[in-house]
Amino acid sequence: MMESIEHRTVSGNTTANSRVMLLPLMDNLSDQSVDVRVLSLPSPATGLASAFLLVPTTKTHCKTPALFQVHLVEAPFKSWAIDNQIIADGSLYVTTPYDPLFVLAPILDFHRQKSTESPGRFMQWTDLVVDDNFPDFALLASTLDEHIISSICDINDIENIGLFYRLSDSKFLAWLNAKVDRLVVKASNGSIPAFIPLIEDAKLLHNTPADTLLYQRIAFQTIAEHLTPKWKEMFLDHLGFKNDPIWSKQHVYFNSEITKRTASSLPNTSTKPTKQIKLSRGQHNIAKASKSGMKPLTSFFKPATTKPSSK
Repeated sequence: MMESIEHRTVSGNTTANSRVMLLPLMDNLSDQSVDVRVLSLPSPATGLASAFLLVPTTKTHCKTPALFQVHLVEAPFKSWAIDNQIIADGSLYVTTPYDPLFVLAPILDFHRQKSTESPGRFMQWTDLVVDDNFPDFALLASTLDEHIISSICDINDIENIGLFYRLSDSKFLAWLNAKVDRLVVKASNGSIPAFIPLIEDAKLLHNTPADTLLYQRIAFQTIAEHLTPKWKEMFLDHLGFKNDPIWSKQHVYFNSEITKRTASSLPNTSTKPTKQIKLSRGQHNIAKASKSGMKPLTSFFKPATTKPSSK
């Protein structure tokens, strides 16, 4: 479903400020009264600001709004012609479903202050999701119920005070593992088109069959793109891949967008000693010539010094 963002509450009122966004097919988006919010939240992998959409749901069995990450496909020198209007910006904004727990995990990890001596502290939810740089955290966190939060957090219910939360390493890793398992099932029946070329490349480069282990490796790399380096290493170890030689520099690293070799993995195609190039008589004479008094080439490109003006 493609929709001009000027028709939504998330945009400006003028055509000059309009953008085109590819939105998911949701029944409630046709309702102009639906309050779709644009949120600025940190990328869980880098911490840099990223754009997300928060779309309210109309499902009676699920009150949690849907979160979508916004991707920009730039198109300079192009425009859109929609509904007898010309939209100057030819870029396309594409939204993809995004699990909010990916976004929340880094800030929960930060606030618990885990150390080698302590597993960290429990805090109330409203205190856990405070970030002065990203005030939209509070809005996102307010949409999540206890059942969703308990997927990655330990919860301590203190009588007459309330619920206190702390990120759990084991729960978070199990939650990530469940996502890998679901991707493996989808990859095995070919229902993820983006995985197909990665599987074929891996089979060719590693001479390995398209089995569950291969699907796990590709699924891991897909999930790992949304993790900090710390959690990526922990998850790699959790899956038992840390000592797998396929992750060494001599092997291909899987990537959900493109599979490529690292510089150290490229083979040395030449095993013969390099032949010394023979110089002509003129080249020998130039090489033997005295270079004393000769200026380097860069001296001809130095800026001229300005003389002080006479008073």
